Amino acid sequence: MRNRIAALAVCALILTSCTAIDDGTAVPADGTMPTLPPLTETTTEETTTVTETETTTETTTEETTETETESETEGEETTAAASMSSSEYKEHFSDSLFIGDSITVGFSAYGYIGENNVAAKVGLNPSSALTKEIEMPDGSTKTVSARAAELQPKNVYIMLGSNGIQWLSNESMLGSVSELSAEIKSADPDCSVYLLSIPPVTEVYNNENEGDIMSRINNYNAELKNIAAQNGCGYIDITTPLQDSTGYFAPDLAEKDGIHFKGRCYTLVLDEIIKNS
Repeated sequence: MRNRIAALAVCALILTSCTAIDDGTAVPADGTMPTLPPLTETTTEETTTVTETETTTETTTEETTETETESETEGEETTAAASMSSSEYKEHFSDSLFIGDSITVGFSAYGYIGENNVAAKVGLNPSSALTKEIEMPDGSTKTVSARAAELQPKNVYIMLGSNGIQWLSNESMLGSVSELSAEIKSADPDCSVYLLSIPPVTEVYNNENEGDIMSRINNYNAELKNIAAQNGCGYIDITTPLQDSTGYFAPDLAEKDGIHFKGRCYTLVLDEIIKNS
């Protein structure tokens, strides 16, 4: 039991330092894990060394146990159950590529999608995704389009826009998404490209930040659907399944920052993708 708790503590520290969990790492039965990094890139340089991990494992054991208990309680509030196990999701999407920001990083960090099938980075937005090289599992750096050219996936899922929704114009972001989807189709002509709506934010997050962010998200998603049709891409609405009765991100699915997904939330999104692609 002590070894199991220590392992959970190490996983929590690794996620906090933005390092993806290895493919073989077990995911808690309730699908919950510690909060992922912020959407913006301001914390990307802050990493935890192996030494720090080793020295803090014992001191955080008690706290990890309490967090695990709280997570189990919170998990009971979400009635929707995953349709597959983690390994089954990995197998289903083994010929796919997920492109996005820190929210997309979570698909592999929580163990639902293999690391090789995710090309994502903290702080990525539609514009930077065109030119920014990001680190791949083998240590090389490539743009997301170059990664698609290398893997030649059957399906490509793009979820970009959460970074930028508060300061970039819809016109700018949609133009970049359109260009990115064209680049990927050129690099991998046989693939199907799907544009995913950007997820909601919680009411608390919306009220604590300038502007009506949820309204901006809804407007962006409506225009994104049109862009998908114009570019011969599929469009998948993953926003609606995550909203509560007021139209905001359901609190039992959102992390405390009001933006990122709890582990169980990823299964809802993946199930929606499976139904619509």
